[in-house]
Amino acid sequence: MYREQVAVMARFFNVVVFNKVINTGVTYYSDPQFDDLLGSADVVTLQAIVDGTPGATTVTAQYQTANESSAIAGEWATDANFPAAQPAPTSATDVPKSAMARNNPEAKMGDKGRVAVSCSAQVGVPVRVIACGRRSGA
Repeated sequence: MYREQVAVMARFFNVVVFNKVINTGVTYYSDPQFDDLLGSADVVTLQAIVDGTPGATTVTAQYQTANESSAIAGEWATDANFPAAQPAPTSATDVPKSAMARNNPEAKMGDKGRVAVSCSAQVGVPVRVIACGRRSGA
């Protein structure tokens, strides 16, 4: 029985879902290949990591959910119960900088999930987002 309990508590996934250089004024998204995986968990934690920056900026990695994959923005929702991970390096020497965010039980999780990534300033900002997910009976 103990082995079964450990299996229930095991991490379901831990994967880099975003690894790109981003610029201010543009919203980037995790690759659609991760939509099903991100939507399969009951609990998702995002870690956003700024690997480099030419100056001060705030990077925002926000989980979004939908019941179908679509490029149409209206299909995707950002739930207020899933805070954004927002690392904010103050200078080019204040990196790497990371922040984490986890959904709370009231977050509405759809069948699909994706991560929207943006930055408040600067161009050429390398960002990685790692997602960890757990499923209640996995």
